[in-house]
Amino acid sequence: MNGKAVLSTAVVLLFLLSSSAVLTSPASADQVTDDTGLPSSFDQRDLGIVTPPKYQYPWDTCWAFAGTGSAETAILSAMGSTYGETVLDLSERHVAYFSNNYVDDPITYTQQGEGLHARSSDPNAPLAAGGVPYSYAQFFSTGVSPVPETSYPYQGKNGETMSQFYQDHDRAEVVVREDNKDLEDLIPFLMDEEREKLFDSWIEKGLIFPEGVDAENFTFDDFVEADIDYLQRQYQEHDEYSVYDDWSIVIEGRNGTTVYTMKDGNRMRDPCKTEGSAWIGIDEDAMNAIKSELMLGHGLSISYGAGNRGYNDEFGTYYQTTTIATHAVQIVGWDDSISKDRFAYVVEDLKFIPEGDGAWLCKNSWGSETYGYDIGGKTYYNDWGIKDENGKHTGYFWLSYYDRSLKYVESVSFSDKLSGENGSTCYVYDFLPDDKNRYCEYGTPASMSNVFTADSDMKITGISVSTREYGSDVSVKVYADPESANPSSGKLIYDTEYSYPYAGIHVIYPDKTVEIKKGQRFSVVYEEHTPEGRYVLGVNSYSKEGLKIYGVSVINRGESFLNLGDGWKDLVDEMEGLEIYDPGLAMDNFSIKVFSADFHSEDEHPEYMAVLFGIIAVGAIVLLLVRRHRTKYR
Repeated sequence: MNGKAVLSTAVVLLFLLSSSAVLTSPASADQVTDDTGLPSSFDQRDLGIVTPPKYQYPWDTCWAFAGTGSAETAILSAMGSTYGETVLDLSERHVAYFSNNYVDDPITYTQQGEGLHARSSDPNAPLAAGGVPYSYAQFFSTGVSPVPETSYPYQGKNGETMSQFYQDHDRAEVVVREDNKDLEDLIPFLMDEEREKLFDSWIEKGLIFPEGVDAENFTFDDFVEADIDYLQRQYQEHDEYSVYDDWSIVIEGRNGTTVYTMKDGNRMRDPCKTEGSAWIGIDEDAMNAIKSELMLGHGLSISYGAGNRGYNDEFGTYYQTTTIATHAVQIVGWDDSISKDRFAYVVEDLKFIPEGDGAWLCKNSWGSETYGYDIGGKTYYNDWGIKDENGKHTGYFWLSYYDRSLKYVESVSFSDKLSGENGSTCYVYDFLPDDKNRYCEYGTPASMSNVFTADSDMKITGISVSTREYGSDVSVKVYADPESANPSSGKLIYDTEYSYPYAGIHVIYPDKTVEIKKGQRFSVVYEEHTPEGRYVLGVNSYSKEGLKIYGVSVINRGESFLNLGDGWKDLVDEMEGLEIYDPGLAMDNFSIKVFSADFHSEDEHPEYMAVLFGIIAVGAIVLLLVRRHRTKYR
């Protein structure tokens, strides 16, 4: 059906709430201290648009929690409302599962099989694969909104917890033996000293063995029983939902949409400068851009290299010197005055301290003491993050401006302009997340185009494009009835230009009615022009070689075209000749999408107009007769 996705509307009570709070200015901004116009500190929580910290375990889904939290903030901002008024809670499981999955609906999509594929056949593999912030932004860009937590709560289908699992001794034994099968093979060959060292490490960890079992005589069976007992005790203290439950979601759940859809998914510049793997300083312009997005009420996520040694529990601060990012969180504010001394830590008599003051205020997904997290009907607490006035850990923390690993900053904003009584449709060919931002530049005009066929009488409600550079000007033209291999032929029915400060995904809302008839072919021709005078051509790409997850793309003939000055060519024929082509990457169609709603012009139904004129005529005759009657007997 020509890359068309019909978006079913979910009934979401929270979006029906009336909005009473209007965001007008930062509620907690300190006085402006420099010529940027930015305050020295700012906290989105004071605007009421930040939802509480949650608990991501048992999966490596920090990126989905950061993205969903960012979406919650952006939606509350768009609503002009607060968390206190709405108790907005969106599903991280839905975002994580479908962002890391492929299109599996041959009836609706021509891109069957496109997207991310897990190496494992485990139904939970998409949740275990990890991810990057760009994945959730790409998922949202296809017209899919984050859905309520109640639709897909963060648990398996049976709601089983880890403590419940380990109470089932037979199932627990199978898992413990499988997870430690190398140990079973090793134990018979251990020397006495090695046995003692291993046994002592178990005792130090908290394993309890029966009386009479010691370093000299323990067996693998003894370890298995002690480990099951240990895990039972651990999960009774801090439970999680079971990784052995089925967390998958049926494909019909993918396209659930609410009133608010993503308007912009901005790929911000990294706030730290690097040369290769070497850190050389902070980027003040990038930092100011992030601060500006926060003040606009947008939701932002950032990645950094998480570890224990850089965390200071006393102040809830974090700083370290690795340049490798391993964890994603939501940014909710900043403070330029947080002392660098609060971030200092010592490793082997070497003291590490940031070069300057200041930090980002971040919301983590490791739980808290102030909010807690519910598992299987019980509430648990985790002592991590900044302490509140009562000494309880909040789950928020300060991340130094000078942390070496800060990267992958994504800013999202949402809008209700794509919602409609008749539902909405997204014409889309690119379902592949982009983790490379690959593009090439030309000194002469370079045009990209996607061609679609309307499945109904419709009007265009939005056009989504993807900019690859910063500060680009874009040109968008829509043609009706283009020739089969010439997207810029036919009738020009819409033409606009925009400028965008950031790279990323952007939705343009037409300022007039743009109609397309059912069965009619139409094209969107797109150009990106950089401030340096270069023309940009780029596609989404993802590695084919990933250990846990890999990308697959599907480009069909007649969908995407490019024109580098020598006429229009089908992307199918030209991809391998592009400068950006890499055989190790799955490379997608152009990121050009069209949103639409069913629409019928008034002149489309002459029978209705005839009836209307008939009613008017009869009314006029009746009125005339009544007036004559009154005149006669006056």
